[in-house]
Amino acid sequence: MFNNIGQKIKTLAKVLCGLGIFISCLAGIVNMLRPEIGNPLTGLVLIVVGSLGSWVGSFMTYGIGQLIENTDILVSMSRQTPPPMPVYLPHPGSTPPSPAPSATPTSGNASASSGTPAPAGKPVPVDKPAPESTASSGSAPAARPPIEHKWRCDGCGNLISEMVCPYCNTVTPGAEDSPASKTKNS
Repeated sequence: MFNNIGQKIKTLAKVLCGLGIFISCLAGIVNMLRPEIGNPLTGLVLIVVGSLGSWVGSFMTYGIGQLIENTDILVSMSRQTPPPMPVYLPHPGSTPPSPAPSATPTSGNASASSGTPAPAGKPVPVDKPAPESTASSGSAPAARPPIEHKWRCDGCGNLISEMVCPYCNTVTPGAEDSPASKTKNS
């Protein structure tokens, strides 16, 4: 009885539209043929306006039936396949975060030669990656230059080039005091 209700509502809309058009035409013809009830012009207006009114009136009912039918299709599709897993891509030129961020500096610090980690809260300058060869046969466009990252974020461990980490919004303390930013500002 309630199976495939969307199709039944759409069929009901079609039947009511046809019935409304039929009744409008019948009433218009009776109105045209019997002068004591009305005149021919009134009968013609009744046919046209009644038919259009039945047709436009069926839009809402048919639309509800279509909406229910489409919802049933979407529900059945979602039950058949699992939802897709989101894919998180790293920022271009960055490396994925390491499980435990290392505070060991890579260059430009006296503690790098001694092997002791840099104090917490200080940004660690990162070596600039070697530029890739851009010489090509001319068939492929040259690759974009890599983004220059100057520090490693204390919050998430990603390489960053700004004082505020774009990944976790952690403010890197002392980023403006590091040697890399002094060379950038001068």
